Amino acid sequence: MPIPTRRASDVITPYCAPVEWYRGVAEAFAAARRHPNRALFGGDTLLTVPVEGGARALKAHARGSGMALQVSLHGRWPHVHLGALEALFGRTPFFPHYFPDVAEIISRPPALLADLTGGIDRIVRRALNLDALLPLLEAPAPAVIAESKRIARHTEASAPMLEALFRFGPEAIFLLAKR
Repeated sequence: MPIPTRRASDVITPYCAPVEWYRGVAEAFAAARRHPNRALFGGDTLLTVPVEGGARALKAHARGSGMALQVSLHGRWPHVHLGALEALFGRTPFFPHYFPDVAEIISRPPALLADLTGGIDRIVRRALNLDALLPLLEAPAPAVIAESKRIARHTEASAPMLEALFRFGPEAIFLLAKR
């Protein structure tokens, strides 16, 4: 399955999409349909964007209702998410480079979940120069494969690509190389 270049109308980019999503793993697409508003950081920190209508709206979305999920603007979830990201990754090498853009989107979330997740996706794609470099990763050179394996030892495939970006910066693109 190819790496998604555009959102399909029935599956939005999941919140802080995992490495598997960018690699085009089918299970990641199924998980995105069920829980497009969740991301598991650091292996044990689950961040959930509340949506209007709650579980009922998420179930309708998973059934393919075509209903746009609206972000709930109530509560302090943006503050909680930004605090968690800073606590988990504030000391990682590339956090200062990418966090301000992520914080701008999360601190003033758009009305639709698709716009929120799409904004984070654009940050990841721009940081990794994904659209230009992705074709080169289809049949990578041996040195690229070696670097991919080295980085993969330190990253779970289910981890958000944003987590890899904070840890490895532009080198996180090596996680997407075909091995």
